[in-house]
Amino acid sequence: MEVMTRLDTVERESRHEIIRLNDEISALKKDNCHLHEENQLLKDDNARLRSIINNDSPNTSLPPSADQKGGKPTDAYNSRQHTGRKAGGQKGHKGTTLTKAEVEEKIRPGKCRHEIRGVGDPSSRKYASMQIRMGNSTFRMNAGVMWFAEQM
Repeated sequence: MEVMTRLDTVERESRHEIIRLNDEISALKKDNCHLHEENQLLKDDNARLRSIINNDSPNTSLPPSADQKGGKPTDAYNSRQHTGRKAGGQKGHKGTTLTKAEVEEKIRPGKCRHEIRGVGDPSSRKYASMQIRMGNSTFRMNAGVMWFAEQM
């Protein structure tokens, strides 16, 4: 008899559990249906917004000047990727700065040859150019010349 009582109790508890689980399944189905409808609305809205973004001069009445330029943001002034390094010479890099003795050696008399010649209209005498040759290298320096009169 005791076994039958226990079986009845287990059966009642199982029925209550089944009813509770069926109610939970119904609630989840309703939530799923609601989420499916919301998802469909969002997909439609996304498609509408994409069609607005993709409008340009060939497929609308907009002039070509209204087209977006190349897909880059307008404030992007530099396309280089940031490396995380600080600006300037890096630690461990051997520099190429000339010492004072090397500079004096390069400008010692007889090492350099220079010439001055006019650029543009020689009669205007507004510009002068100096050309310096050091070994295989040639450097040109242009200078503007301005004439003025001063009362003494």
